[in-house]
Amino acid sequence: MRSPIAAQLPRSATAAPAVDSRFYLAPVGGIGWLAGIWLAARLDLPVVAWLAVALPVIAGAILWWRRGRVGLALAACGAMALGGARYVASLPVLSPAIVQYYNGAQDVVILGRVMAEPERDDHRARLRIAASELVSDGRARPVAGALLVETNRYPAIPYGATVRLRGDLDAPIATGSPSYAAYLERQGLGSLMSFPAVEIVATGGGSPLYRAMLGLKARGRAAIVAALPEPHAALLTGILLGDDSGLPRDLTDDFRATGMTHIIAISGFNIAVIIGLLDLLTAPALPRRTAAVVIMILIFAYAALVGATASVVRAAIMGATYLAGLRLLGRPSLAVAGLFTAAFLMTLAGPNTLWDVGFQLSFAATLGLMLFAGPWSRRVDRGVAALFAADTRPWIAKWTTELLIVTLAAQVLTVPLLLYHFGRFSPASLPANLLALPVQPLVMFTGGLTMVAGAVWPAAGPIVAPPAWLFLDYTIGVIHLLARLPGASLPLTLSGTGLVAVYALIAAGVGLAAVCLLYTSRCV
Repeated sequence: MRSPIAAQLPRSATAAPAVDSRFYLAPVGGIGWLAGIWLAARLDLPVVAWLAVALPVIAGAILWWRRGRVGLALAACGAMALGGARYVASLPVLSPAIVQYYNGAQDVVILGRVMAEPERDDHRARLRIAASELVSDGRARPVAGALLVETNRYPAIPYGATVRLRGDLDAPIATGSPSYAAYLERQGLGSLMSFPAVEIVATGGGSPLYRAMLGLKARGRAAIVAALPEPHAALLTGILLGDDSGLPRDLTDDFRATGMTHIIAISGFNIAVIIGLLDLLTAPALPRRTAAVVIMILIFAYAALVGATASVVRAAIMGATYLAGLRLLGRPSLAVAGLFTAAFLMTLAGPNTLWDVGFQLSFAATLGLMLFAGPWSRRVDRGVAALFAADTRPWIAKWTTELLIVTLAAQVLTVPLLLYHFGRFSPASLPANLLALPVQPLVMFTGGLTMVAGAVWPAAGPIVAPPAWLFLDYTIGVIHLLARLPGASLPLTLSGTGLVAVYALIAAGVGLAAVCLLYTSRCV
């Protein structure tokens, strides 16, 4: 019962501001959806069972929507059931029309097309083949499905080529690594052929646009190689084009030891740097919202240029989502909703994306930045204001935020995943990030200028390359130095249970603030 005094006060003076529960729908529903996909992989339930749960729960969420927290809870449960149904529906049905059905068959002939850019290293090439016909025991059968083919590096087999393969067809477990076999299956590669006889039947198939993009990528790679020595050229190719196959083994090992592999493959970090550079270039000429739209278009154009692989598209979507939340919607807090929306769309298209390590790391790093970078930066600003003079505060706060806070915020949620997947902890990661990350925008800017100049006019590449070489050489020197320090990389494995426990503790801390907001606000 309200007191007489409270009854005479305006409602705004006695109640917390109203919070529309729809504001929380995307993150709450996104969490439920992802949890449903994860649960469905562990529960042997048919689609009908998941839908039987989803339909009444979603109906209840609609009916109880005005109850705020109750409606959100029901929406989360409904999204979880739908996520489970989507995962089960995505599982392949084994039949004679699927190439995977014939795993274990020997001396078969498969006709198919190279469906993605071939992956090459020093000794071999890996081809993803979309099968169309299988011949076994003298009988030809139309089939569908994808398989991974390991073959010789030469002769080079291009994207879009139609090939005839003759050899043994194996299940991915034949690789001898259960984790790698599970990875291949979740990539939709249900079969494997190792060094079959390969005959190129035709070339020029596939998407003309994708083939053109691969041509531009090859031209950019050639311009880099012509302008820079090794290993600088290989490092820049990895940073700009996502192709790290040319890196020497010792340098690759040093990047792993220092936890810096995120800068040698197209990832959320690279996209963030590109967004920053494009923002700097467009700011003087375009309004903020117009610039945001232009930057998002250019991000996806860049993703297409480097081959539009799943990891690049994922990073582009997450970067564009974050930019849209900050610029177009005008509310940084909505970026979290946008992130979960992007995760929903990607896992809707392919539920197995949830187990992609790159997806997990990109999602975790972006979420960490959204959750922690702002609050920690404000705390640092208050501390700087109390300790330093007014004329030095902005400079100190800026560099502390960009060099330390952003690095720590991105790593809070990714370190547990790195321990779980790779079983190593890199104490050298923090100093490596602090020393190497500040020059990466300069690497990408000067390196990009070198690549473009060399692609347009081959003689111009070496002329503009020296600044790029300088920043690349600094990066290589820092990584080499820190990788050789005692204890730079330590074996430390985190089990699945440990991973869940760590994230439960982090979620408890973050969730406490959200629960306080929900229960001290009038959620409508």
